[in-house]
Amino acid sequence: MKNGGIIFSSINMKKNKPEKNKKGNREVKNSTIAYAALIAIAVIFVAINILIYGFGLENNATKKIEKIFPFPAASINGLNFISINRLNEDLSSVRKFYESQDFSKVDLRVDFSTESGQKRLKIKEKEILSRLIEDRAVEIIAKKKGIEISAETVQQNLARKMEEYGSGEDLTGNLDRLYGWTIRDFEDKIVKPDFYSQELEKLFDSENSSIQEAKAQIEKAKADLDKKKDFGEVAKAYSKGYTAQEGGELGWFKKDQLISDISEKIFSLEKGKKSDILESSLGFHIVEVEDKKTENGEDLIRIRQIFSPKKLFSEFLAEEMEKMKISVFLKDYSWNKEGMNLKFKNEDMKNFEKELIENSQGDASILF
Repeated sequence: MKNGGIIFSSINMKKNKPEKNKKGNREVKNSTIAYAALIAIAVIFVAINILIYGFGLENNATKKIEKIFPFPAASINGLNFISINRLNEDLSSVRKFYESQDFSKVDLRVDFSTESGQKRLKIKEKEILSRLIEDRAVEIIAKKKGIEISAETVQQNLARKMEEYGSGEDLTGNLDRLYGWTIRDFEDKIVKPDFYSQELEKLFDSENSSIQEAKAQIEKAKADLDKKKDFGEVAKAYSKGYTAQEGGELGWFKKDQLISDISEKIFSLEKGKKSDILESSLGFHIVEVEDKKTENGEDLIRIRQIFSPKKLFSEFLAEEMEKMKISVFLKDYSWNKEGMNLKFKNEDMKNFEKELIENSQGDASILF
């Protein structure tokens, strides 16, 4: 019995060994398949990255992939990403807007199907990405300064926007017809960015010490003018800007060519008269009307001014963005840190953009 038991155990052991090997082989095969699948996915992912970032390939296949994977078009401080999919969505909306309009009635043209049209569309893409970067930067700065947007605030701002654009039904219909947007898209793309920008600008204005400095400077100029000192000499002493050393000479202007804040008051002055201190969005002005005339049915005035500028919100924003690390990953663009703007890498596109801006009359894709 003892020996038989030993023999029996030995036989069982022999029988079990192949079973273990089969199980082990299955585990090896499964793990091999899993590793192979992971490697294949990694290779495909790398290949897609090369196609998108290396060659700038954009077709239906890559756009579908970009909707699934949030490939970044740009980032701010390495953590705040702007996805290629968001850029594509906004570009499609802008294209839909232009192509749904009949600009021929006002002798304007839009045709994105031609070679030059594709270049114009590329300029639009650059403008959209620039705006997305600025919107995200504004949001980051605003949040750092304690400005937050709640769901209730969004709804309040949405209600105000809807009042501006008409009834809710009209707005919904127009958004879909012109841009392919829903109300939720409108909130995300327009209402929220506008809120952060407006609130940050209000905070900036409340803390802007340059306003008092600019006001003090213009008041010194006003005091000298009240003492009957020569306007040109006072301009040279106190005015800022390129016309200061010319005695503040600006030349001839139509009403709509002047800053809207103060154009009415300036045009109401009689020839040879000076204004009081005028405040505009740019700063403080004292304006003298040197001459008036009517030409081709339009009124013109020749003016000179003493100008004391205040620091602008745009200057503040540029300074804050200069502190940020802004990276652009798309092959066609680079971030210009000095000018705080997006630039084309391709010289042909740079020249095309320059010429188009200089000769933009009649081209709705540039005018709007």
